[in-house]
Amino acid sequence: MAGGSAAAAQGLVLTQQSDVLRGLLATALGQHGRAQVSDIPVAQLLALLSRVFAQAASDADALMYLGQQAEVTEGVPEELPADPVTSLYGDLIGADNLGLAEAAWEGLG
Repeated sequence: MAGGSAAAAQGLVLTQQSDVLRGLLATALGQHGRAQVSDIPVAQLLALLSRVFAQAASDADALMYLGQQAEVTEGVPEELPADPVTSLYGDLIGADNLGLAEAAWEGLG
């Protein structure tokens, strides 16, 4: 695994597949979303995605212990927020919005 995570590569590919995107959208829509996408139950599709992401997270953890990302631990807070997933999501969306704003601002100049 020193060369990288196959699960992370699989997750990257899966997130670009239209069936996976439709499954995520169906789940986001709740009772208004479809139960199946391309004859695949949405729950089964997302369970696969979850397993792939769980393996990628495990691989990332193992790679960190191999010393490939030792510098990452220096800035990690000792105490995580109450809901780290929601906090991370907000941070990622905020960073993306900042990048879009900067690109738009540069385009105006």
